[in-house]
Amino acid sequence: RKKPSNNKSGFKGVSWHKSKTKFRAAIGINRKQIELGHFHDPEEAYKAYKRAAISMYGEFARLA
Repeated sequence: RKKPSNNKSGFKGVSWHKSKTKFRAAIGINRKQIELGHFHDPEEAYKAYKRAAISMYGEFARLA
């Protein structure tokens, strides 16, 4: 899949949380969203997503 056109952060697994005015990192596992935290910087949120993806999916993690 390509990146959705409405992706404001530019990173997979990272979205803007309007009410908290921070970037939110989340990952989907077994059809459920697991929230990884809120961050001021989208790069930090993406680092959290990458750590979670690698720990859960190992070599099969899709990071791009």
